[in-house]
Amino acid sequence: DPDNSAANHYWIHAVEASPHPEQALHSAEILGRLVPTSGHMVHMPGHIFYRTGDYARAKESFAASIKADEQYMQAQHVQVDDDWNYVHNLMYAIANLMEAGQLSEATALSGKLRDARGQLANTLYSWSPRDAISRLDPRLPVALRAADWTTTLALLKSSDPPPTLPNLQFLARQLTQFALGMQALEEHDLSRAEVASAQFDAELWGVSDRLKDEADAKANQKDKDKKKPDAGPPKLQVMPDALPKPLLSNLSVMSLELSAGLLMAKKLTGDAKKLYSQAAQEEKALGYREPPAYIRPVGETEAAAFMAASDWTGAKAAYKDALVERPRSGFPLYGIALASEQAGDITAATTEYTEFLATWKSAD
Repeated sequence: DPDNSAANHYWIHAVEASPHPEQALHSAEILGRLVPTSGHMVHMPGHIFYRTGDYARAKESFAASIKADEQYMQAQHVQVDDDWNYVHNLMYAIANLMEAGQLSEATALSGKLRDARGQLANTLYSWSPRDAISRLDPRLPVALRAADWTTTLALLKSSDPPPTLPNLQFLARQLTQFALGMQALEEHDLSRAEVASAQFDAELWGVSDRLKDEADAKANQKDKDKKKPDAGPPKLQVMPDALPKPLLSNLSVMSLELSAGLLMAKKLTGDAKKLYSQAAQEEKALGYREPPAYIRPVGETEAAAFMAASDWTGAKAAYKDALVERPRSGFPLYGIALASEQAGDITAATTEYTEFLATWKSAD
């Protein structure tokens, strides 16, 4: 039954995280027309197109899904909390536009996120750090992806998570220290970068220790509660806070990046490489997410540090690592070409710039 929509849908899910997502290209090409009024089914081909670096076709899928969901919610009077796909699709569409270099459009689309989210976990995605970042300000993922630390800091300064969401407040403080540290490294201000890194790590470790203590206390309380009468099903939490453990995992990668950047700036290249390698491993350990859990690949951060140190070979290798999970992304493609140019390899640079321009022909 080659046109079975469920089978084609699940085949995409089965192989999208594998080393060969292209196995589902045929399913991606036909699924949207098989179920054209289901926002999620129209969205699914975008998973495969994104994974294979075909950001233009992924954009079409995500745009079609936005249209299908908006028509469905309007016609059926469905509230946003009852259509979780709408937020998920928007987040993936924004991530896809960034890899295609269409940052202005990604920023504009981010404007839909505030009204797309409801009050429940269904649309707040409290387990997703990328979604938590966008809850601080929908434009933050775009600024972080482009390593635009000035804009990142401005957006964080104006974000104002309420006291009832302490984990989001913690995230805002940590992202601020990370952006301050990265900005200081770019400006070769090591003392300022060290202060930011120290403050980042101090709060990260403090919260990690607190969570361990709370987990132990919760386990003890659970044992006691077993002896009590059943209190009934748990109540839905309105405006739930971001879950702390996924935030800590994401922030741990940032901590390593910041520390590695400091080592690179101090010309301790060997030690820096070890930390970047650890950061890349922790990034991978975040698991397959749709879109990727970590907004800017560790490989690109490492490559930028090598570029600043005039290590063109190291930079190219790091950019190529970033391309593995995000093929044909213009960010690393441009970096590779620039590294070749700086190294004086004009032949390679010409070929690489040509590939970059072809890939980002529709970019800003």
